[in-house]
Amino acid sequence: MYYPDGKITVWESERSVFYTVVKGNARTVVNSSARIAEVEPLNAVLDRNPFGTYDVAAQTFETYITTQLQPIENQSVTSFTTDCALFWWDLQGGYDFVLAELGGNSNIAQEIGLVRGAANLQGKSWGTTFTWKHTQ
Repeated sequence: MYYPDGKITVWESERSVFYTVVKGNARTVVNSSARIAEVEPLNAVLDRNPFGTYDVAAQTFETYITTQLQPIENQSVTSFTTDCALFWWDLQGGYDFVLAELGGNSNIAQEIGLVRGAANLQGKSWGTTFTWKHTQ
């Protein structure tokens, strides 16, 4: 886990032990582990991230969907997907309609509002599907 103050915490699952690195001018190890040397500073992780901004991530997602739907583009086939959050970008990518997933400890009114709003603003259709809850 990376924290805004520069602290990094690593969990060694095989031993169920946490180790913490506090980054200042020089890296200071609060408690030691052989694995702590493998931890990279947050800036190094972000520099490797291919999605520098949310806009780039959204464009990449839309392009992927468009590419996947391209083989059926001219074939009078209605395409749809079910999703738990990315309704707007699913529709932007080319799906004809999107189903919101109701269940899974989500807020039903919020899910319907999000899928309905995305579909209505893009002139497309929407619906819902029921999924399981974490406790049932």
